[in-house]
Amino acid sequence: MIRLRRPPHRRRQVPIERRLRPLADGSDQYPAVTSPSSPVTLYSSFHPPPTASYASLCTMATHNALKSPNSYGIAWIAALPIKRAAAEAMLDEEHAAPTGFARHQTDANVYTWGRVGEHNVVIASLASGVYRTTSAATTASSLLASLPSIHLGLLVGIGGGIARPDEGYDIRLGDVVVSQPRGTMGGVCQYDLMKAKSGDKRERNDFLSRPPTVLLNALTSIQADHERRDSKIPYFLQEMLEKNPKMGNFIQTHTADPYIHYGTIASGNILVKDAAARDWIIADLSEDCVCFEMEAAGLMNYFPCLVIRGICDYADSYKNDQWQRYASATAAAYAKKLLAYVPVAELQQSKRALEVLQLAQLSQRCDFTEKSLSHDLLENIRKKVGDEADGMFRWAFCQLDSLARCHHAAAMEEALESLPLNLNETYWRMIASIPTELKNDAIHLLQFLVHFKRPLKLVKAKEVIATQIENKPLGFDIKRRLLCETDVIDYCPSLVTVVHAIDTELHLAHIPVKEYLLGENHFKIPTASISITRTCLTYLTDIDGSHRVIQRDFPMARYVAELWIDQAALAQASEDIVQVTVRFLEKEATFQRWCRLYQVDGSWDNDPGPPRGSRLYYAYFIRLVATARDLIHRGADVNAQGGYYGNALQAASQ
Repeated sequence: MIRLRRPPHRRRQVPIERRLRPLADGSDQYPAVTSPSSPVTLYSSFHPPPTASYASLCTMATHNALKSPNSYGIAWIAALPIKRAAAEAMLDEEHAAPTGFARHQTDANVYTWGRVGEHNVVIASLASGVYRTTSAATTASSLLASLPSIHLGLLVGIGGGIARPDEGYDIRLGDVVVSQPRGTMGGVCQYDLMKAKSGDKRERNDFLSRPPTVLLNALTSIQADHERRDSKIPYFLQEMLEKNPKMGNFIQTHTADPYIHYGTIASGNILVKDAAARDWIIADLSEDCVCFEMEAAGLMNYFPCLVIRGICDYADSYKNDQWQRYASATAAAYAKKLLAYVPVAELQQSKRALEVLQLAQLSQRCDFTEKSLSHDLLENIRKKVGDEADGMFRWAFCQLDSLARCHHAAAMEEALESLPLNLNETYWRMIASIPTELKNDAIHLLQFLVHFKRPLKLVKAKEVIATQIENKPLGFDIKRRLLCETDVIDYCPSLVTVVHAIDTELHLAHIPVKEYLLGENHFKIPTASISITRTCLTYLTDIDGSHRVIQRDFPMARYVAELWIDQAALAQASEDIVQVTVRFLEKEATFQRWCRLYQVDGSWDNDPGPPRGSRLYYAYFIRLVATARDLIHRGADVNAQGGYYGNALQAASQ
């Protein structure tokens, strides 16, 4: 562990509130966690700026949205609300969401946008109530899906100090711990990922990456600066209070001069709050760790970042929330100062985080490691796919998906010699390789995914495949439902992916798939809309039973009762679709079934009841003008009363 020694004249006096007390088991002594009783003193060894200058800081400058999400290069990940509050308090400017920002469909993060010094920074929070290594990884992955311009990250928050005063590790409450590589260690080790060895010994089974070079260079600079000058943490804490007076409860100790420790941080999913367990883990790690925390291990191999922790407890039974706000503030203040040592030009020249993530995944895919490939073949894959990708990381992903389906080395070597030149050729090959007997179903499925804005649940994807509009026998057939839901992947492998959200959903594998498909004839309007409309109306025509039975046994019924309306409007240039919609509305059973599933002119209701208007009324209301004209030619009464707006003419004017 690398430590900056405290000069004797700066040694802090230990307040009575942090006196040494014995642990319950009589082992090493650690400072107790108790409330402060004397006034807060923020400045210890440098003069504050003139009072007048603080007036301008009382309100954070808020700027309009930046022109592009690509203006943001640094992500600041903060798990808990108090960590997020501390991070936001360190912003020099707060921005609105950037123009053109489009959240990825799998991204559930909460963002705050702003500037720290010369850097535009986005603050991202983990999902509420979820606090472990896997959730941090999910946050970073979702962030990069929405913001591919991010170059690096800071994981800033709180941790439990590993204080060993008798060994010279004088780590106290409110101090800051920063991950720094040492030897073969990358700065973070995972304490709950071990493997057994002979003789009751265990060893770590993790290999976590180092922070990116641009951040390690910043660490070198800030450490050298602190050898000559005092830390700016007290200044930033004072600034925080001036701008946010309500945050006075974030200052909970006599001294505002926390010490900064550099070394290995122990990370895992198990909360350590017992002295005996803590000491056992420390001994098991065989590393001079300085802190426990629960997020970093999930990030280090997939997100180029540095871990910064404020010490709020000692990972023992005395663990409480008393020091969390102050520790969050000191860690955030250090992070702000660190960014001043990251040159903008050096940041822009560094690899984007998404590139690092994708390159890591190229080398760690289980579908290759499980095949026991020879070293030479693995090297050939890395060379052909990794080195020659030239920044086309989505292209590289697709090639790996294709190679993973090869069953022997000869097939892999042949595939490596005929890789497609670009992403469009890759997608063309994927579609061309779909077996003939599956192709129509695959295209229909992809049409739904491309043109419907809401996620397609897997149970509904099965219904799409079970509905035939081209191959005989036509219609929906319950016997055509897939026996295994996940078999839907076989219809268009590499183009779709299963996402486990509240319900299991089928998504396009990535955004470029949609962009490519929209340029192909099968997926352009009106071709795709004609196909989707026919599928929806065929399904609604062929299902049968009471309203309750339909809701229970036909999961796509409510979905297509709404979906077909917009798609039919886009397909009205097709005379065939006009006739299909006319027949659907004229048939009493299908008209009644549709209205009982979805009353288009009313508020949402799980059981809206029978139709309240005429067929012509609904045709005009949903803008099916050609269908309405055909209904009139067939004798529909223009003056028939009914529906929320009264009659067809009133509906047409809405």
